[in-house]
Amino acid sequence: MCSLEKRGRLFLLRLTGDGEHRLNPTLLESISSNINRIRSDPSSSRSVLITTADGKFFSNGYDLALTESDPSLPSLMDAKLRSLVADIISLPMPTIAAVTGHASAAGFILAMSHDYILMRRDRGFLRDVMLTAAKLTADQGLEMGIVESAHGGSGVGYFNCLRDGNGN
Repeated sequence: MCSLEKRGRLFLLRLTGDGEHRLNPTLLESISSNINRIRSDPSSSRSVLITTADGKFFSNGYDLALTESDPSLPSLMDAKLRSLVADIISLPMPTIAAVTGHASAAGFILAMSHDYILMRRDRGFLRDVMLTAAKLTADQGLEMGIVESAHGGSGVGYFNCLRDGNGN
C-alpha cells in the first residue's frame, strides 16, 4: 500500500513493496487518506510533499487484471484518480514526485499531478506521454521539460532534499 512519514518540514509518501504499485480502489483510497492527513496538519503550508515508491516501479498504472472481475471498477478508479489528482494539486505546499522506476499510464498521471518530477537516470521510463505510448528515459523527459531533474544512484537517498527534512 503506502506509508506517510514526516521528517521536519517534509512529508514523505511512499508506495511500499516491490510490486508494480498498480492503482486499484484500495491503493487510491490509501493515498487519498494520507493526502488528507497532510492537508489537516497545521504545518502543511510550510512543508513539502515528496511522493516516491519502493522497487522497480513508481506506478505501472491501473490494476487492469482486477477490472476484469468487476466491470464497474474502471469508472470507479477513474473517479478516485481524478479526485486524488485534484487533492494533490490543491495542497498548500510544493509537491515532488520522486520517480524511482517506471511510471506508466495512470501512474504517469499520478506523477504529473505533482509540481515537480525528479527521476532516476539509470532506471525507469515515463510511458504514454501525450497518448503516444512512447517510452522516455529520465534524460529524454528532462529534454522535453516533463522532468525537472534526473539523478543517478539507487534509493530515495540520492535526492538531496531528503537529507533531514529541513534542507540541510
